[in-house]
Amino acid sequence: IIGDLPYDAFEREHLPGLLDEIREAGNRFVVHVGDIKQGSAPCTDQALGNAFDLLAASPLPLIYLPGDNDWADCRRKAAGAYRPLERLEHLRKLFFATSTSLGSEPLPLARQSNAGFGEFVENQRWRLGPALFVTLHIIGGDNDRLHSRGTAAGAAYRTRAEANQAWLAQAFEQARAERLGVVFVFIHGNPRLEAFRDGDVENGYTRFLRQLDAESGRFDGRTVLVHGDTHAQRIDLP
Repeated sequence: IIGDLPYDAFEREHLPGLLDEIREAGNRFVVHVGDIKQGSAPCTDQALGNAFDLLAASPLPLIYLPGDNDWADCRRKAAGAYRPLERLEHLRKLFFATSTSLGSEPLPLARQSNAGFGEFVENQRWRLGPALFVTLHIIGGDNDRLHSRGTAAGAAYRTRAEANQAWLAQAFEQARAERLGVVFVFIHGNPRLEAFRDGDVENGYTRFLRQLDAESGRFDGRTVLVHGDTHAQRIDLP
């Protein structure tokens, strides 16, 4: 699992070597949990394309999910003052053009675009042995909730929440039906587990965490939640 890179020239130079080391360690695939550039770095086609080229050259299957830096934060002046939903559409066309992962040995994936939510190619699912892996489009920056009040942005935010809810429910339904041992859930944004535990004011992750709590409670196996955004490795039982 990698994420929040490459942010600078050093990381762009050394990312291929890191991916080679991951392959040499015997891993089967790589998941990039979002943010392929700094939040205020330009969101040009060329910048996104350069990041795509690095990830697409992975020697292992690489599954990518978008982070807030990759489209939502493109509204920042320093990033080019783009329309975020236009940048998201560009990301979808660039990174999710096929029904497989990135990498030189692509892995077949199930996509939500083939399951009732046509635009959500970034919500993905695959199985390896007794484990089911699922990605959800939940980003940093409070899941972009602050900017969900406008007409277009608000509708997109609500549709994304509905898509995520449906995709997560389907994943656990499959895991229960096939009696799997573990469900891995990958998102980008830090969902503020401590705030959820302490009953703080509702935020952009509360709906997701309530559902995850309920679904995992009805699943006999383990549930592992993986997120990026906060740049520090931490393994926890919250």
